[in-house]
Amino acid sequence: MGTPGDYLLKPVSKDSITALLVAAGLPKATTIVSPNVTAQYHLIYMITLPPNDKSGHTDLVLRVLGHHLPKIKTENEVGVMSWISKNTTMPIPDVVAYNASVNNPIAHKYTLLSQVEGATLREIYQSLDDQQISRILDQLIDFLSRLHVHGWDVIGGLNLNDKGESLDNLKFLGGRLDICCNSYYGVQGVTS
Repeated sequence: MGTPGDYLLKPVSKDSITALLVAAGLPKATTIVSPNVTAQYHLIYMITLPPNDKSGHTDLVLRVLGHHLPKIKTENEVGVMSWISKNTTMPIPDVVAYNASVNNPIAHKYTLLSQVEGATLREIYQSLDDQQISRILDQLIDFLSRLHVHGWDVIGGLNLNDKGESLDNLKFLGGRLDICCNSYYGVQGVTS
């Protein structure tokens, strides 16, 4: 199986990222930067676009996934992000584009997200006092509480259908959930 280091990705060229943006109907980037981070299962690129009508965002984050991660991981992440965006008031990046296959200009699964304003906790943690850390923990508790309010009576992950609709837009039909609710074992259409 190997160690996580065996799966580190090779950098994606700026030309390939530009081709991906154009294929997604976005303008060419003004800057593409790979932050100085090492992730075990994906690469991150910070992208700046000129103002555009397609995404409405100029600062994006491209997350490139390794080939060893299953397609369902990307589909579930995008499905859950879409559901959270539509069903809660929690701040979450917009999904600008994604592809759960390698049939794209970068030849990897990816998600392209709007960049959230602000500093990462990692960047500021050492400068925080106990009261500030307590407020951050309270925010995390609030987020988890808001998610816990929503019932979930199926097993597996949440995907989008062909129309980009997540669970909240679909109905239970005859005891069957009409959505692709997968698990890593390939279960489809879990019955209730």
